[in-house]
Amino acid sequence: MGFFIAFFTFLFYYCSMLKFNDFQLFHLDKVDSTNKVAIEKLNEYPHNFIVIADEQTSGKTTKSNIEWKSPIGNLYFSFVIKIPSQFNKFFQLISFISSLSIVEVIKAIDTNVDIKIKWPNDVLLNMKKISGILIEKYMDFAIIGIGVNIKSFPIINAKFPPTSLFDENIHIDKDEFAFLLANRLIENLNIAFDDNFTSITKQILPFMYKINQNVSLLFNNKIYSGIFIGIENNGAIKLKYNDTIQSFLSADLLKDNFI
Repeated sequence: MGFFIAFFTFLFYYCSMLKFNDFQLFHLDKVDSTNKVAIEKLNEYPHNFIVIADEQTSGKTTKSNIEWKSPIGNLYFSFVIKIPSQFNKFFQLISFISSLSIVEVIKAIDTNVDIKIKWPNDVLLNMKKISGILIEKYMDFAIIGIGVNIKSFPIINAKFPPTSLFDENIHIDKDEFAFLLANRLIENLNIAFDDNFTSITKQILPFMYKINQNVSLLFNNKIYSGIFIGIENNGAIKLKYNDTIQSFLSADLLKDNFI
């Protein structure tokens, strides 16, 4: 844990809009949810900080009725940062930055790994889900909740089966992964805030699964089939459909696109 203290004590990374310095680290043994702890701490400490837990008992997911059991060995991580008001309209793009940062860390560990991002933010390692992301807003802060399967994964019935880094022959300690992930998040947030997220949407495209290929989307109980040609600056998927280009800010990519 010593390298965490050294890193966050001496981190004075500056960009034109934000200073990423003095990130307080809260490293806890067991919590119900790192995002829940982050919200509680923001009431007492309204500054940038990180919560890391060795174990979660009731991890939060995008499906609020599901409690995620989180055993020791995996990464449970909430990165809390104040968002300038002028960037509130880009808030939903923080999930893109999060998935991109996870991908870049894993690619740095193993450059040959097969890793992609299923729009909008599912990270697929060898076509299996390796992480979960939950972004919440509280006061003027973004709480970037990230779970990464480092040593183990839950046995669940899902469209894309989960896996762990260990099971895919990628070996790294969870605290070291957290250090690398925090660094990538800071760098990517600096880039995003510096140019209104323009570079981030371009940076993520090479990792998007099925880019420039035929896909099918389910939107409002209707299926749209076309070519996935890009991402709008607001995060919407761009589909070339019936000789027109349509954008979908929310939709489901059908599983048969990924077989």
